[in-house]
Amino acid sequence: MNPTKPQRIVISCGGTGGHLAPGIALAQELRSRGHECLLLVSRKAVDTTLSSKYPELRFEAAPGGAFSLHPVRFFKFLGSLLSSVRFFGRVLKREQPVAAVAFGGFTTGGLALAAALARVPLVLHEANHVPGKAIRAFRPFAAKVFAPPGSSWTGAYTPLGFPLRAEFTARPRDAARASLGLPSHGHLLVVLGGSQGARALNAWAAESAPKLAAAGWHVICLTGAGSAAEATASHPGPDGLPRLFRTVPFCHTMPELLSASDLALARSGAGTVAELRVCHVPAFLVPYPHAADNHQQANAAAAVNEGWAYSLPQENLDRLLDLILGTAPGSLRHGTWLNALRLSTDNARVQLADEVLALSPAPPGPSGFPLAALL
Repeated sequence: MNPTKPQRIVISCGGTGGHLAPGIALAQELRSRGHECLLLVSRKAVDTTLSSKYPELRFEAAPGGAFSLHPVRFFKFLGSLLSSVRFFGRVLKREQPVAAVAFGGFTTGGLALAAALARVPLVLHEANHVPGKAIRAFRPFAAKVFAPPGSSWTGAYTPLGFPLRAEFTARPRDAARASLGLPSHGHLLVVLGGSQGARALNAWAAESAPKLAAAGWHVICLTGAGSAAEATASHPGPDGLPRLFRTVPFCHTMPELLSASDLALARSGAGTVAELRVCHVPAFLVPYPHAADNHQQANAAAAVNEGWAYSLPQENLDRLLDLILGTAPGSLRHGTWLNALRLSTDNARVQLADEVLALSPAPPGPSGFPLAALL
């Protein structure tokens, strides 16, 4: 295709923040070059919340269902998949895109099959070091597959990191705190349980806040969409000044919040890890123990190997307070944990857009068949 001529691209990226955020990042980059994108997302609240921040982009809710081997749920999945293929087929017929891109999750299958039937080149991007079911299942339909360097893929793939949204860059610490109305004194721990929150991390933060305050730490805990409204308390600090403990269901200013912080306690979803890295935030990572194929453990291990994170199993959260209090904040921001600063600064958003626009058109096939039979 001609990358200088305006093109149209369909992007499937719904279901979780980890799927939606890189889809938005790719759409931002393509739109900045004069191309048009349609982002197909799920009907979940997390998709509605995040997509509302980007009125300049086109979003459309798509059907889809999670895969299951349970007999009843499996047949429901097959029915939802057929409905999804029909939906995506109509979208491809209407949009006439030059390429389709999927970021995993239950909306991937419908787009992958519809793209194959319509002979639209398909790109798959896997954010985690252990590929998910949808990406593994529909890999044979893809013209190109991207996965993190060091991924456990057994076949060919192109190494590529997590595409971050255009606004996701590090800010100066003091300026970030001022923009959020946070005190300039004291250290800041931010607790991230992902877009859905994490009860174990939320409970640990609430229980530990007084002791952390006594050691000089403010705490901001993102409790997850759908949790209680924002609340703020304070506890005395060692210098006589109060330390905040704030709970927030959802944060619309993540680059500022991470840039303002000195340390993070977080799950290890691929998006979270990438955002911590780009904002140079050392972290204690607690992989979600029930993540599919234990992929969060693999993501955390990669961050530990890079030298800027410590991984802790959820059952060992009782050790975390002693670990944090025994770690000098200065060493976190300026010592060996900041090896992340020396990591490659390649821009996955830009590279992925380049690769999508460089795809060759699919060879012509039978006119209108078999896609027409599904519409």
